[in-house]
Amino acid sequence: TILMIRHGLSVIVPFLHSPGSAKHAIRTVVEALRFPTLLSATITTVIWNFVIGPMILFGFLKDEKQRKKFIEYFANFRMTNLHVFNIVLAIMNDGSIFVSNKRMLRDSDLVVGSFFILMYLFWYYLILDRLGIHLYAIFSPRTPFVGLYWITAVALCFGFHRFWKSILPNSGP
Repeated sequence: TILMIRHGLSVIVPFLHSPGSAKHAIRTVVEALRFPTLLSATITTVIWNFVIGPMILFGFLKDEKQRKKFIEYFANFRMTNLHVFNIVLAIMNDGSIFVSNKRMLRDSDLVVGSFFILMYLFWYYLILDRLGIHLYAIFSPRTPFVGLYWITAVALCFGFHRFWKSILPNSGP
């Protein structure tokens, strides 16, 4: 995922001793991935925990046994790690809350974040869906609301950019 790529590159940078272009290039990529990591983790956390999970639990599962089984699945270690702790890792990886070298989010961050989300949607539709890998029922092109979901994905990019811009420290270049 984007978060792991950014984190891995962040770990590599201090070990590059030459002040050359490789270190600068990696730092540029790390900065470019700053908002996309926050965006993808925020979308995953919010949509899964506050939209999809409750919708499945209360809207589709009528039987108490099915609900109990879903709650076990919903709260297992892997799903909790992906859908809850991922946002904590993204915030910690962002670093601007914990370090003095802070940079405000800019419009260019919104562009890069939106690009990554749209590329993921294209990846889902053009590759995964054609291979029969259906990770998200709501993104299926066979649903009548697919256009609404695309518009929502784009709107989330703008909304979460505004949210994180208001939350993150506003000092620095």
